[in-house]
Amino acid sequence: MIRIGLNPLLVTLGAFSISWHSLFTLIGIVVGVWLPVRLAAKVGVSVDTMYSLAFWAVPGSILGALAWYTS
Repeated sequence: MIRIGLNPLLVTLGAFSISWHSLFTLIGIVVGVWLPVRLAAKVGVSVDTMYSLAFWAVPGSILGALAWYTS
């Protein structure tokens, strides 16, 4: 077994805790929405359209990944 001397929890505030996995997932989602919005604006696609797409794509991708993982 590989042992890593790093606490998997980044911050614990009472019953609420944030893990490293949660932090990097959040960073991935933010960059995954920000970069396409920025690139689409350069080619003339509406920023509102891109954020509307992201509003549905992010939860859909999380649910799709969960469905794939549990099957």
